[in-house]
Parts: sequence; C-alpha cells; structure tokens
Amino acid sequence: MKLKALFTSCFLVFNCIYAQKTTTEVINDILLNLEESTNYNSLELKNKKKYKKHLFLLRDQEETEQKFNGKILFGLNGLEVDNNNLFVINTGVTISRGTYPFQFKFSSNIQAQTQNGSLKETVSNLGISFDYNVDKDINKETYVFVKRTNNSFLGIDQRYEIGGGFIFSSYSGKEKEPLQKKGLTDTGEKILRQLEGFKDNESLGKCVDEVCNINDEDPIDSKYSEILNQKKEDFIKITRKKYSQTRLSILLGLNYELEKTEDNLKLFYKDSTVIDSFPATNRFRIVVRPGFEWQGNNFTFETKAYFKFGVFGELENVVNEGSISDERLDYWAEWENSLSFKFSKKITLGIKYSYFYDNAANRKFINTSQNAESDFRIFSAEDTFQAITFNFEYKL
Repeated sequence: MKLKALFTSCFLVFNCIYAQKTTTEVINDILLNLEESTNYNSLELKNKKKYKKHLFLLRDQEETEQKFNGKILFGLNGLEVDNNNLFVINTGVTISRGTYPFQFKFSSNIQAQTQNGSLKETVSNLGISFDYNVDKDINKETYVFVKRTNNSFLGIDQRYEIGGGFIFSSYSGKEKEPLQKKGLTDTGEKILRQLEGFKDNESLGKCVDEVCNINDEDPIDSKYSEILNQKKEDFIKITRKKYSQTRLSILLGLNYELEKTEDNLKLFYKDSTVIDSFPATNRFRIVVRPGFEWQGNNFTFETKAYFKFGVFGELENVVNEGSISDERLDYWAEWENSLSFKFSKKITLGIKYSYFYDNAANRKFINTSQNAESDFRIFSAEDTFQAITFNFEYKL
C-alpha cells in the first residue's frame, strides 16, 4: 500500500508537467523529488531500490533510443615497386538514430587511390534512409531513401537513386507471452530479463496498474500508466530487433534512377578498346532484395542480394545499328557481404565483399573491318565489379 500511495503522490505532483514533457523528463522530475516525499522515505530499503531501478531502466532505454549513434571506419592497402606505388584508402562514417518504430540512418563511404602522390576517387557512396515499423510489428517496415553513387571502374560519374517500399522480416527472437529469451544474444537476454521485472508483483508496471484503480476520475494516472507500459512493450520489441541471433528479410521497392556516365567512357570488345560518350539516363526500377543476418556476442555476419529490373516499357534494353540489334534484359544485381568481429565496445574489425553486375551496360556497335566490307561488333562498358575491403571501425 505504501508503494501505491507513493505513485499516487508522484502522479499528482507532476500532473501539470506531464502534458509538456517527455517520458524521460517526467521520470527525471520524479527522481529529483523523491527524497522530499514522505511516502518514499517510509518505504523499506528493498522497495526503494526496486522503485528507482525500474524508473532508471525506462529512462536509460529511452535516452539510448533518442540519441544519435555514430561510427567511423578506415582501411588502407598498399603496393609498391621500384618506380611506382599505389595505395587504396577506404574511409567512411555512419550516423543513426532509433530502432523502433522509427529509424534514421546516414552513411558515407569513399574509396580512393593514391598513385605516385596523386589522389583519385574511385568509388563513393552517400545515402540517407528512414524506416518505420507499421502496425506496431517489427516484422513489417516501410522505408524511403536517397543515395548517390560514383564508380570509376564501371564508368559511372554520378548515379542518383530515390525510392521506397516494404521490408518483411523474421527474427529469431519471438514476441510471445510469457517472454521468451531464446533466439537472442547474451546481451539481449540480459536486457529482456530486466524488462521482465515489470511483471513482478512489486514492479513498476504492476504498481502503476494498481494505482490507476485507486481513482478512475484522475486522468493522469491512466495516462502515466499507459505511457510507461507502452514504453516497456516498445523496449521489448527494440531488444528483439537489435539482439536477435538471426534475421531473414525480403525487400520489395520501387526506385527512380538518374545516371550520368563518364565523358570518356571506355568500351571493350575482346582485346580492343574505344572511347565514347553516352547521354544521361533516367528510369524506374523494381527492386527485390533477400537478406540474411546472423550475430553472436562478438561477431556479425550479413549478406544481401539486390536485383533491380527496368519497368514501364524498359524491361528490355535494345541497341541498334542498321538492321542488326542487341537485346538484353535490363537489370543489374548487387551482392553485399560483411563479417565483423567486435574486440571491445568501441572497436570492430570488419571485412566486406561486394559484387556488382550490369546485364545491360552501355554499349555500341563499332565497325571493326579494315576493308570496304562492314563488320560490326558490340563494344560494351565494364559490366562487372568486385571489391574486398578490410576496415577498422570505431564507435563514437
């Protein structure tokens, strides 16, 4: 009963504050005024600890979700001979905020070559994405994004993509009652055990529900109970989303793509090379992306395969030269794999393998005949790109 009285007094004191302040701010105000509460001071020591423990847990989880998290990465590979040297530098930064129901992510990655003292950007990616879980379900997400890409190996000067769609997932950590810790990493199990404390008879969640039954005419009781219990449910979903050992997912989306190739684009046919230029293009693409993620206490493995197809009359790409033509299905595929090992809370070593294939790369018929008779061959830009990078990551 003393715990009930304590909650009732706290709710009344902060009745006016609640409407203007966040959950974290309200809890901070309660904690600041606890020592002045006669009801709190009359509690047994163990009940004081339980009362504070659950408020601290809610506040800490809320603050973690609201803050921006960042990490930087750096990698360097070098080759040197008597008269030549080549270094490949890979650097990037990632900033994110939130997990559920909203998630924001900004990422930037640049790969550059330094050869005999001159610096040249070879591959770069810059992207912003925003995800939202629909129907309060971690297995269903909508997303929107914008991305800029440069790849000198493929002759891509600038490619811009903007789009959105849906992601459907299956996490190994299941949302069932009673709470199940199977399918989570050790960290996830630990957090879930803390959240389970809300179900104890003397826990915050149980006490809040009891307080609400004291005076049904006092709206602040029901509001406060609702927000604390909702936060508890949100943190359970966040824990399962962040710490499930495995995740299977499928992405379905629609992108709008604008691409400009290099002015002096190299086209290849066997051992022959020509230089040409192509106008900028823009098109819509359907995107399908299956994915798999696996994580343990100190490692994470992730693989994703993107398939992007032309739509709205651009499913096929055709190149003509008089009566001859080259027809290809207009799609490109990208396979991304990463494996990382965590050495501490701040430092991670990662390796990444990427494979890119364009089935309808820029191409043109060129007459290769050395006499009066025409002999047209199809010359094509690079259609395949592979990269392996090693990086150190530092969490800010």
